Amino acid sequence: MDKFYNHADILWVSLTWSKLYSNNSTPPHARSPIGSFWWKDIMKLMDKFLLMAKCNTSKDNSVLFWHDNWLQDTVKSSFPQLYSFTKKPKCSLRFFVDQSLDRLFHLPLSIQASNQLTDLQAVLQEGVWDPEEDDYWVYSWGSSTYNSRKSLQMSAR
Repeated sequence: MDKFYNHADILWVSLTWSKLYSNNSTPPHARSPIGSFWWKDIMKLMDKFLLMAKCNTSKDNSVLFWHDNWLQDTVKSSFPQLYSFTKKPKCSLRFFVDQSLDRLFHLPLSIQASNQLTDLQAVLQEGVWDPEEDDYWVYSWGSSTYNSRKSLQMSAR
């Protein structure tokens, strides 16, 4: 997972992203498993990866906008009324940022949801979104480098 989500400069990583995940609207872990039986088995480990990793977004195509922990908490839990109006619960951050409101939400929004949208837009304005830079994932032990020993310690908790 680490090499794949951090876009390591390795042939199999580049090939997998280009052949299986060239559509950036939905991150790989939000889709039905595709690819070889080997790759499908690896993708089953994504839940464990998400427990110990957080995405620092840039290109925004490897993180689920509503469900992944790319802010302090998930957007879904921070803006629950707004989430209740979403049309795209499994969209990537990149997809969300690039779309108009009518493609993202069932309109009209409630007053609470509208206020949450205003707050969310302020948060998004603070972000640094560079479509030329890949997202990178950091681990709960404070490093962007995967460590199997620390991973085992995290999973034992």
